Amino acid sequence: MPTPSGGQLAPYQELVVELAVYSDMWGVYHDVLTCRVGELEPHRIDVKVNIVGIPLQFHMAAINNDPTLR
Repeated sequence: MPTPSGGQLAPYQELVVELAVYSDMWGVYHDVLTCRVGELEPHRIDVKVNIVGIPLQFHMAAINNDPTLR
């Protein structure tokens, strides 16, 4: 999810675009970010994200000694 996702770009201006990545599973993800400025050719930027650890947390509730996943 890019921020900002669009807007005006003045001549000789620079713009920093932050990317937020949401994942519900670990692994390596590849994507392409395409930047379009006016009538110029689109510029493609390869994006690689490596998600490590466990992004989901499971809370166990003990009911008569048998844990239940909720």
